[in-house]
Parts: sequence; structure tokens; C-alpha cells
Amino acid sequence: MKTLKLFLGIIILSGCFLTSCKENEPDVPILPDLATATGNIIPLKDVNVTRTDLNLSSLSLIWSEGDAFGVFYLPGGDNTPVLNNNFTLKGGSGSSLGEFSSSTPIKWVEGEYTLHAVYPYQKIEGTMLTIPVSSSQTQIDSNPRVAGATLIGSAESVKPAESIQFNFSTPLAIIKFTINAKETDLNEDKLSQAIFTSDVPFAGEAIYNFETGVLSTEVANGKSVRLTFSETQTLSQPINAFIDILPVNFSNAINQLELITDKHSVVINLDYFKKEMVSGSHYNVTVNLKELIAAGAVKITPITQLVVANTYLVKPGDAVYIPVSRAYDVWKDFFNEEFRTEESRISAELIWQDYPNLISSITLYDNKNDGRLGWIEVKTSCIEGNALVSYIVDGVVRWSWQIWITEYDPDNGGTTYELASVYVSQLGHQLPTYIFMDRNLGALNTTPGDIDSYGYMYQWGRKDPFPPTLAPAPATATDQGLYDTRLLYDMNNRPYEEDKVRMATDGTFTYITRGGLIRHREVNPVFLGTETNTLKYAINEPTTLYFGGGVQYDWYGLGRGNDDLWNDADQENSKSVFDPSPYGWRIPYGGVIAGAYGQTIGISPFEGLRGTTFTIADEKTRGIHSAVLGYIPWAGQRNSTDGGFRYESNQTVSPLWSATPSGSDGIYLDIGLPNNGDQVQQAFPVTLMNRAVATMVRCVRYEKEK
Repeated sequence: MKTLKLFLGIIILSGCFLTSCKENEPDVPILPDLATATGNIIPLKDVNVTRTDLNLSSLSLIWSEGDAFGVFYLPGGDNTPVLNNNFTLKGGSGSSLGEFSSSTPIKWVEGEYTLHAVYPYQKIEGTMLTIPVSSSQTQIDSNPRVAGATLIGSAESVKPAESIQFNFSTPLAIIKFTINAKETDLNEDKLSQAIFTSDVPFAGEAIYNFETGVLSTEVANGKSVRLTFSETQTLSQPINAFIDILPVNFSNAINQLELITDKHSVVINLDYFKKEMVSGSHYNVTVNLKELIAAGAVKITPITQLVVANTYLVKPGDAVYIPVSRAYDVWKDFFNEEFRTEESRISAELIWQDYPNLISSITLYDNKNDGRLGWIEVKTSCIEGNALVSYIVDGVVRWSWQIWITEYDPDNGGTTYELASVYVSQLGHQLPTYIFMDRNLGALNTTPGDIDSYGYMYQWGRKDPFPPTLAPAPATATDQGLYDTRLLYDMNNRPYEEDKVRMATDGTFTYITRGGLIRHREVNPVFLGTETNTLKYAINEPTTLYFGGGVQYDWYGLGRGNDDLWNDADQENSKSVFDPSPYGWRIPYGGVIAGAYGQTIGISPFEGLRGTTFTIADEKTRGIHSAVLGYIPWAGQRNSTDGGFRYESNQTVSPLWSATPSGSDGIYLDIGLPNNGDQVQQAFPVTLMNRAVATMVRCVRYEKEK
């Protein structure tokens, strides 16, 4: 038997590489179907292979049991490859010999031909992953390959024979990355993942590491390749990874490398390596983290210091890292339940996004030994918007997070408003001076009349957002019609619809069922069953509006609600696990209160607005401007009796919830619009509203998280 000889050369490349957001993405290349071979059939017996351990200096190839290569030929005058057979390595381990063999004889056409072989071989729906279409060109599709370098072999002027020798070479450029973290604070980090990202689909997606071994590889959308390392790999050891790609401009092939360790996410911009690749050549790329950090080409996010919140503010094009510990803590503390077993299926998924292509990718980094230590990476595109991401165990949502993607940064120069109060709480404490955001939670701007200025709606005590209406406010109190929800989209950019939309005309209601994502469900004894409240359901079903729970109109249940859902009623400055605000912010809270509807001066975080004057925003139906709170859009609310949209008959500007409970209700800021004139006559900081109502919130700074 003759050996398969491997010929690989090395060219040293020195250089260094920024990523950018690209709105127009190129099409993924597609392979032609293979023709069907005809002719005489003869056997091709086993081919003997000498197994060679990898040597980083020579880049020899490791053959592994189960590896396979395909054999084909090019008919005369036709460059369409004809697949003959594939051969799989049987047996062999370490440096011992193994044999490539096939149980099916090779198909042969009479005469002398050049036989070609390709490694690795994989058959998918009648196409082969890597095939030469001429002597000078190789066409590659974007499907994932088995780990191993792509090689092309040939045997010229062969005749039917018992053994054939193939000399293998690669039509691709092989890149060797060496990553050095010496003399940095990352030196002792344990490496778990390395993700290479491209602006265009990878031509070859075999990515492999020969020093530490690969636990798994993954290709996402054809534009990123993920390499998983053993737990013993630290950044004190140089990381050697290899990628095979087509000869293309390097900046289009790979533009970002992200290292995930037990302590950090390290995103490295690779804009320095803008080199034209040469087919069949090999390149060494050394990434010196110390130098790149000094050059500002590395973004480091401490994973061990990830903040816990229910909404995450992130700039377009950036990534956010979400610890999943809250899901485990809440189910243990509130329900005394452990929801995960060794066999559980764990995932992180997009529930909705309010603009197509808003979320680029969602990746779960699970910890099988302790699920609490897992976290989710959410990468965003270059547009603003909102999304809802869930942590799912065995098909059940265990927690969800709002991703608020905006250039607005209230912690770093974004506009805020200071609202002082002269009132003292019932516990005898002076109410604080509140620092408010200049917009509602989830709003993308403060432009009057723009639906992106509305923000999202929340039922009192719930953390998950519900979309606002698409329609502007009616011009008059009686001008009420069908108010449709703004569109939400799945990960494939397909729009969702809402299950029921309320249409109010002269006090009558019509329900339109659409079978959509946002559902409306009445709380009643039949629905509750053995449960005493709907808190579990509200977590499991973050897109369901619950309403009409008994005479209280509380989504929480039929009886008295839970006053502690958005705060601890015994502590004036505490933030609940159900507060929807970002880290460092909370829903404003004024303390325990009891008072007459809308009139009594009570303990409200909006007390500082009492007696102030508001200016109509451009048009009467668009909202108001406040010198001490900013723009407040007139966006309506969702009714407590059906979850549909409504505008108050007295033309109330969209209410803003506080975290303050009162009896079975919640306290909100009520600002009435006049029927005539340009000025609002008064504001009602202490107005009561059913807790099943969904309306906007405006967050205040929470110093305890800073």
C-alpha cells in the first residue's frame, strides 16, 4: 500500500488588525450540484496512511479516526466534478498507522484520468463541501466542516489499479494565530472560548487548535467561528489556533477576535492585518495583547463584575453580558424550586425585537456544574431599538431581560433632570432629591409625536415590557378607534401580531383575536387552579398581559396584591428583583401613602411637580414639556380590564408609574391636558390606578448600585 504524502509550506507574515458595522451583507456563495457518474466499476483497495502528530513548526496534519476524503475526476472538456467515492479512516490512534477504506467500489470511466481527492469530505444533500471546479479555482460553501485543514490531492494519469498515491496540498490560506497575554492583568485568566468574526461569510470554517485540543467548534450565521478550550488553558500559555480561508483580503475575512475567560470578555480589533492572501500559503499572526491594549485596540469587560438588572442599556454595535443567577435566586427564594437537572436542555433565545436585524447574536455560556454561574452574551447591530431575551430551561422561560439599545447614556453625559421634594415620608424621613432620566424606559428619543419617544409599558410590579401603540393620541376625548400595537419581530425578522386589540366606540368593546405573541389573559379561579397568584405565570410568560383579577383589577391574583413587587414597603430606598430599571436606576418610590384620590399632598416621588406649569409639545396630542422632568409623550395606557389600549376621557397625558403602593392600587403621576389653551392647569402626583394597568415608567438614579 502506498502512503498519502502531505506537502505544506510556511510563509511568515508580520503585521497587525478594527471592526465596523456593515448594513449591506454579501450573499453566501452556493455550490453547484454534482453530476452523476456513469461507466465501468472497479474496486479501489485500501489506502495506507501514516499518521503524523502535529508539529507547530512544520504544520503537518493529524489524521483522526473517522476522517474522510472524497475521490472524483473531471471529465474531458468539462470542469464539472464527478464524485466517485469517499474513503474513511478506520482504526489507528496516536502515531500508529490507520487505513482509509471504502465499502463501495470506485466508479470509473475507461481511459486515463487525473483522479482528485479532497479532505475533509462530507456529503450534504447531494453537494460536497469543498471541490475544485478548475485547475486554478476552488469554490467553497459556507457550511461548517469537520475539524481539520482543507486539502486537495491529485494522482495524474492513473489507470484502474489496486492502490493509488495522492499528493495532498491545500488550495486555501492557513492562518496560525498566536495570542500572547504576558505582562497583562489577563495573564492568569482561564480561557474557555475564542470567537473569530468576519464581515462576510467565512470561506472555510474549519477552526482548530492543536496544542490544547478542541472540545467543540461552532459556526454562527457563517460569519463567526467559535473554538472551545479545555479548562486548563490559561492566557499565560500562548494560544495557537488555525483557520483556513479562501484567498481574499484579510480585512474582509477576519476583523475581530473575542476571548472569553473565567473573568473577562476580551474583544480584540484586528484591523491591523490588512493583507492579500495567497492560495496555498500559510501565515503566522501574533497577537500581543499588551501592545494592543496600549494602542486602544482591545475592549475588556470584567465578567465577574457583571451587573444584575432586568434591563440592560447598550450602545448600538456593542455587546452586553447578562448573568443568569437571578433566575435561580428568584425561583429558590420565592417558590422554593430548583428547576434544573443534569439532563436539562438550556438555551438563551430572543423573544422579540422591535426592529428587524436589531440583535446580531445571542450566546449562552452555561456552567454545567453550577447553572448560577452561567451568563448570556447579546451582540447588537448598528441600529437603536429594544429586545427581550429569555433564559429557557426545558422549554420553560425562567427569566427575561429587556435590552435597551440606544446612544442615550444617562450615566455618562446623557440629559437628566433633578426634582427636589420638601415633603417628609410617613416613616419620618426627608424625601430625596430625585435624578430622573429625560425619557421613559425604552424610549429612543424625546421627539414629540415619534412612537420611539413613547418607551414601553409595564404593569405595576412586573419587570417585562409591553409594546406601546402605533397610533398617535386622538385629537379629542371622543376620537377613539382601533389602536394597534407597534410591530415586534422574531430572530428571523418575521413580524408578530397581538392576540387581542381593544376597540372602544361609545363605551362598547370588540375583541380581535390574532394568535400573536402578545396575549391577553383574564385572571380567574379556573385559570389559577391550585396557585394562589400569577407570579409564576408572569415569569414564564413575559409576553402575556394579565388583567381583571377580581374587584381589585390586579394582575397578581384575585385578592389583595403584593406591595413589595417594586420595592420593600418597610424600606424607603430598596430596589426589588422585579424592578424593570437598568443597573444604577430604579422606579421612583416615595414611601407608604394613604390619601384621597389625586388631591391630598402625600408621599409621591413626583411631589416636586405639584403646582408647576407644563407647555404643550408642538401639537396638543403629542404630549407636554416640563422644565423639571423633560418631555412626557401622550402615549395612552393599557386598560386593566382587557389589556387593550385606551386614552383617558379627560385627556390625561400617558401616566408614569411610581413604585409606591396605596391600598390595592399603585400611585402614578397624572397630568391632565386642557380642552383649550396651551397650559396644563395642574398635575396630580398622588393619583391611584389599578395595578393591572400597563403604562410608562421613568427611572430615577439609585445610588446604592453605584
